[in-house]
Amino acid sequence: VLTHNSASADFRLNNGDAFVIANSQNLSCFDMFAYGYKNGFLFDGNSKGVFTQCGIDGSETSVRMKRAEDVCFINAQLVSMESANEKHCYLAEEGFTGAASFYNSMLWGPTDYIVCLKNGKNGFYLVNLCTGYGEYALYAAGGSSVFNAATFHNSNILLTGDSVSVDFIGWF
Repeated sequence: VLTHNSASADFRLNNGDAFVIANSQNLSCFDMFAYGYKNGFLFDGNSKGVFTQCGIDGSETSVRMKRAEDVCFINAQLVSMESANEKHCYLAEEGFTGAASFYNSMLWGPTDYIVCLKNGKNGFYLVNLCTGYGEYALYAAGGSSVFNAATFHNSNILLTGDSVSVDFIGWF
């Protein structure tokens, strides 16, 4: 049994990727879970897929998008909280030009940013984003995104840059 304070757990948190998705088409993944990794889901290839009832807990970044074509998370729970480095539940990096969407999902934790958008086309539908007081739920610096029926709990929002487009529909 690994404990949080073990050398193996520390190595996994500082270096590990739980699920690496690269160059896979038409994935249909169900009920995947991982705890305590640097990256929960790392997308780094031209992939398409649907991820249903998946969860990441205690990671530095729950979902990191480097490259992907079209990825959809349904009923996901993404928690980021166990790192001294910058933490995110969802990070769309500058090189990400694909699309990612989240439906009926919960993204939470004492992160730097629950959602950090640097590029890509990102959609959040009926999602809850919950941070500690004074932290940012959303940082958007690039790409285009829509938040439809999204709930921001105890959260701040930071939109910056000239190349960012964010639409809020029925949010509170």
